[in-house]
Amino acid sequence: MAKRYIHEKQYLKYTIAGIISFNIIAALIAPFIHELFHALILKIYNCGYWIDFHSSFFSGIYATVYKTCILSKTQEAILYFSGVLGTLFIGFSLLYIDWQFTKKGDLEYSVITSFIALGFLFSSTLYFFMSEGDLVNGLNMLGLSAYIGFLPLIGLLISIYSLTYLVWNLKHTTELEILEEEIETAKDSKIRKWLKKKLKKKYDSFGIKKTKVRHHKKYIPKH
Repeated sequence: MAKRYIHEKQYLKYTIAGIISFNIIAALIAPFIHELFHALILKIYNCGYWIDFHSSFFSGIYATVYKTCILSKTQEAILYFSGVLGTLFIGFSLLYIDWQFTKKGDLEYSVITSFIALGFLFSSTLYFFMSEGDLVNGLNMLGLSAYIGFLPLIGLLISIYSLTYLVWNLKHTTELEILEEEIETAKDSKIRKWLKKKLKKKYDSFGIKKTKVRHHKKYIPKH
């Protein structure tokens, strides 16, 4: 029983680390990277710029990029979109990496990665609900102001998808972790065999099959 408590305590630590990571990513890192994407676009356009760093109690540390050249409307629109789309790309890429962790059985890492991904997605999604900002300015530059009303809907869909994935991830990784621990601590061979079958069904649902004991957590794709 003590052994299972140790496993659960370790899993809880990873969850707490994930929650802390979410707040740091959403409040500090994602907004900063957002501005770096703006700077990258200006660099591609060979446009001079400087970055001004700010800090406040409510907003934390953040940066603003200022350009020193004149861009076309299309270039301006791309500049506006780059920050949001860049951080969204990072967020969805991390969700894919998180799924790979889950498939390989690295459940603790999967929990942390899902929270980090959510931090990037949350920071980006806020722009879809703003009456003014990068997305609105970008659409106005392209003469697509009629489509601004669809931004909140897109933001809502991204939010629902992200939160659904997080809840699903936490639910299934927790179930898999508990099953692994129950197999280790089960004294009755029949119960252990039944638990292994139950665990196999869950891993089969991920499209993988287990090849080694829990301590190694090595898996290969099903054929």
